[in-house]
Amino acid sequence: MLKAREPWRKGVAGAVAELMEVPAEYVTAIEVALGSAQQNLVTRDTDTAKAAIAFLKQQRLGRATFLPLSTIVQRTVPDLQVAGEPGVLDWASRLVKVPAEYGKVADFLLARTLVVDNLDHALALARKHNQKLRLVTLTGELINPGGSLSGGGRGHQEAGFLNRSAEIEALQGKISEGKAKVAEAEDKLASAQKMLEEARQDAEELASLIHEREIKQAVLKQEALRAGERLESCRQEKARGEKALKDNEQEEKELLAGAAASLQRLQEIEAQQKIWQESYDESQEQHESLYKQRMDSLEESQKLEQDAHKANRVRQQIQEEIHKLELAGAKLEMALGEWKENLFSEYGLTPERAAEEALDMEPAMLKSRLHELNEKIKALGPVNPNALEEHEELSKRHGFMEKQSNDLIEAKENLEKILAEMDEAMSKQFTEAFAQIQVYFREIFVRLFGGGEAELKLTDNEDVLNAGVEILVTLPQKKRQNLSALSGGERALTVIALLFSFLRYRPSPFSVLDEIDAPLDEANVVRFGTFLREFAEETQFIVVTHRKGTMEAVDTMYGVTIEDAGVSRILSVKLDELVD
Repeated sequence: MLKAREPWRKGVAGAVAELMEVPAEYVTAIEVALGSAQQNLVTRDTDTAKAAIAFLKQQRLGRATFLPLSTIVQRTVPDLQVAGEPGVLDWASRLVKVPAEYGKVADFLLARTLVVDNLDHALALARKHNQKLRLVTLTGELINPGGSLSGGGRGHQEAGFLNRSAEIEALQGKISEGKAKVAEAEDKLASAQKMLEEARQDAEELASLIHEREIKQAVLKQEALRAGERLESCRQEKARGEKALKDNEQEEKELLAGAAASLQRLQEIEAQQKIWQESYDESQEQHESLYKQRMDSLEESQKLEQDAHKANRVRQQIQEEIHKLELAGAKLEMALGEWKENLFSEYGLTPERAAEEALDMEPAMLKSRLHELNEKIKALGPVNPNALEEHEELSKRHGFMEKQSNDLIEAKENLEKILAEMDEAMSKQFTEAFAQIQVYFREIFVRLFGGGEAELKLTDNEDVLNAGVEILVTLPQKKRQNLSALSGGERALTVIALLFSFLRYRPSPFSVLDEIDAPLDEANVVRFGTFLREFAEETQFIVVTHRKGTMEAVDTMYGVTIEDAGVSRILSVKLDELVD
């Protein structure tokens, strides 16, 4: 709004915080004393303020508070002798500097606020003057008329609006110093870069020289290595030649020795050859004799082989006959086994037992008897071969189910016993609580109605847990009546008395009351508010109400207002902090 170019803008002097100059030691105290008034706008007259308000509505820029110099009242310092009191510094309006034409603004906002050095002196001063002074300390504690006290940490709050220009100048000075330091640092950086460039060039030249020397050194190392390799090769060649010479000399000695040994060995072989030749001649004679004997044996074996073939054919014929007999015997054994199995499976008899039980009857009579028995078997119908197993299984299941049934019956008896004990305990607790609540209900009813009697009565004294409750009341100067016969206000006040009796018996930490006081008249609303204050020591109440008497009894009020169409705003007021 201060940037507006409307004609009325010339009549706006500025915000209160912009027009005041406050010493640094009093900034916190003056900020707390002014509160939100720091942002109030000072105007030349009411016409300017009116035009500015119209501008805010038109532009939808929110709300603002205006202090027209033509209409605000210039307050004076209270006529109290506080100058010599301990800790008193001065009245707040005297500790700030404002232009002469805006002096009444400072007096209007700060003339009734006294600045004190600390909270202890402020509290003592407030008690001495019967809580009628508005006191603020240098650290920001505020004591309002009536005794309410505000204070606490301000470390996370934003900076105040007072002396903002001084802070801006200080910040600009710091910025200038920072720029100078930056320029100095840039000069040093340029100088350092120049030195770095020179050092880089020197390093490049030095690196080039070192590289050349390293190349020469590498060439020399390679030549030295090749020379060393050639020297080592010559040494190895010399060693191999010397070794070969020694080996040749040794080999020559061994060859001479071997030649002498070979000559001797040749003589021995020639002598042995003669002996072997003599043995060969003897063996040849023995071989011819053995060959003749072998031919005779071969002729005899051929005759024996022919006889063996004949015997073998006879043996095969006998084996074939034996095999046929074995097959016939196996078939008979298989048939006999099948008959035995059929006899045992169908009749449960072994061949020996069947022979013992065989009837001495003619085949025709036996066949007739067999037909008669088959007819009787058919008349019996189908037979269940698993009847025994099914009976055993059903018996086991019956036993299991019977055990489960007994367990359930026992559990039911235990539960019924526990429920009976719980009903007994709950009945006892309910009876005790009902009796105590009835005492509280009578007391609170008398206090709310200013007399009369009230009673809570159970519809069934035997079964208290399922019984209903009747409320019987006797209003002052009236006969006894049921709750349904009362008027709306009397019924509501009776229910309020019952509610407070519940809270007296067992206080709740939190309770919400939604327009419970709507049917009450003004006198009963005041009594209701008194009870709220009394019970608020142990229970926190949230009351939805439109009654002024109830609002006067609360600590904090919350309301909803609509500043613009379709836009609502929630407002809150702490009544104990209001300034008289």
